[in-house]
Amino acid sequence: MKNKAIKRSIDTLMLILLPLLMSYSLIGEETHEWLGIVMFGLFVLHHIINYRWFKNILRGKYTPQRILITVVNLLLLAVMPALPITGILMSKYVLTDIQASGGYATIRQLHPFFAYWGLVLMSIHLGFHMNMMLKKPLDKIKKSKAKQWTATVILFAVFCYGGYVFVKREILRFLFLQNQFHFFNAEQSRAIFFLDYLAIIAAFVILGVLQMKAVDIYSKSKQKLSNKERK
Repeated sequence: MKNKAIKRSIDTLMLILLPLLMSYSLIGEETHEWLGIVMFGLFVLHHIINYRWFKNILRGKYTPQRILITVVNLLLLAVMPALPITGILMSKYVLTDIQASGGYATIRQLHPFFAYWGLVLMSIHLGFHMNMMLKKPLDKIKKSKAKQWTATVILFAVFCYGGYVFVKREILRFLFLQNQFHFFNAEQSRAIFFLDYLAIIAAFVILGVLQMKAVDIYSKSKQKLSNKERK
């Protein structure tokens, strides 16, 4: 129980840090650098606590759900260490002694590339586990059709707004290295910025939940078909 509380605390802190880190000009570049170090530290702690996942990675049967989770986890393991590496090479305040002597333009382009992929993958990863985390509240909602419809409308609205902001802020261009420089409007409202990025995170969390549900439906239908063929 204590271990679960620690896990949830780490995951919650990482979720809070995500939109803060994306707003580096609004919070200040020095603060961004320190928060980046904290984020990577939490990422390492998350994997230390979940060491059994690594221990069992080559054991047991790989269901479609497990394949999907493993692929996203491995992509995160590739992306997350690249973030502090590129961040350190650009550091102006915290680790200036390790700053890159050349190739600054390339590193500056790669850092947001890894940052946005980290945001997408972490949000989807959270979505994969959301059903388990919110099982009791979801069971209560399912008992009432009114609550179920209300929750569906709210989630759909959040998903649509998150998708709209994703397109509006041209995040897809960063995911495919089409933006040479990250122009940041320092005069924009902090509240709107955080709301926008929370909506993007929520949209990918919802996408993660839907992916798990879709794979679960596919697995069950495949199992039913297999059972019929045996009969």
